[in-house]
Amino acid sequence: MNSLKEKDFWIRVAESLENEQDIEDSLSLADEKHAYKEARIIWDAAGKISLPDVDVESAFTKIQQKAHSLTSSQLKLKKWWKPSYAIAASVAFLLLGGVLYFGVYRALPRWERTYSTSYAERRTVLLADGSKILLNAGTSLKVANGFNQVSRKVYLDGEAYFEIAKNEKVPFVVQTTHSQTDVLGTIFNIKAYSNESDIELEVIEGKVKFSSVGGNSVILTPNKGVVLDKRSQKMIEYETSQGVTWFVDVISFQDETLANAASYLSRWYNVTITVEESIRAKRITARFHNKSIQEVLDYIKMALNIECSVQDKNTFHLFAKKK
Repeated sequence: MNSLKEKDFWIRVAESLENEQDIEDSLSLADEKHAYKEARIIWDAAGKISLPDVDVESAFTKIQQKAHSLTSSQLKLKKWWKPSYAIAASVAFLLLGGVLYFGVYRALPRWERTYSTSYAERRTVLLADGSKILLNAGTSLKVANGFNQVSRKVYLDGEAYFEIAKNEKVPFVVQTTHSQTDVLGTIFNIKAYSNESDIELEVIEGKVKFSSVGGNSVILTPNKGVVLDKRSQKMIEYETSQGVTWFVDVISFQDETLANAASYLSRWYNVTITVEESIRAKRITARFHNKSIQEVLDYIKMALNIECSVQDKNTFHLFAKKK
């Protein structure tokens, strides 16, 4: 692993621990999985101890200096650590300073405020810089400490439509579990639910830079979109056709898998929809406006030639037709 990818890996680990998200299944290398498990153990242990007031930055700097002065034998690294993992930053971060840094860092709130929506709920948020954000159902938006002063950083789990106030001196940054979007002033939509396999960004106005934790990035302009596969880190760019419609109460699927469509509808209508494994990869293109969940599912049944059982008014199961 090169130094850039290694740095991105540890940033991703730190963010997943802070936001209480499990990323083990998305890691492809055995060494990464081991390192992540070790970090979780230290993180959980740190949460159970009480620490005195500490100058965090000063303490962490001393740990880094100590790490640089030690030899690999003194560090007693486990056999599964490759040499590339034994750089001073990761050693200081996890082995030497793990309990101290994680423990103190967890005690300090990084996010000033959290806005959220439940299923079947949508909400408009106005930020201190004048930016307007519309949250879709089942979404959480965290706003960083010192927002609009030293930074304009937010963390998104879910889907949101952003209308960003221009400020060239303080760029607006949207972080998710697997990506970062940098903007100056623009309008765009991000769908990044932590329980889904991909992240999608569409630009309506302006220009944004979209980056993955794997180090890939792309510049997007109006009517352009990108889909990032979390596991493979592969990006696919595309031309937007129908545009973003959810905030005007229109559900729009463009070549969407049935699994993702069912998850979306579950949040939109606040119901439970399960999908048989054999048909989860089927794809659907459709638009719905002011339709009931039963009407939507009836259309999907016909379009994909599948069946739907109704267990109660809020629970549905989609499955293949028997031959």
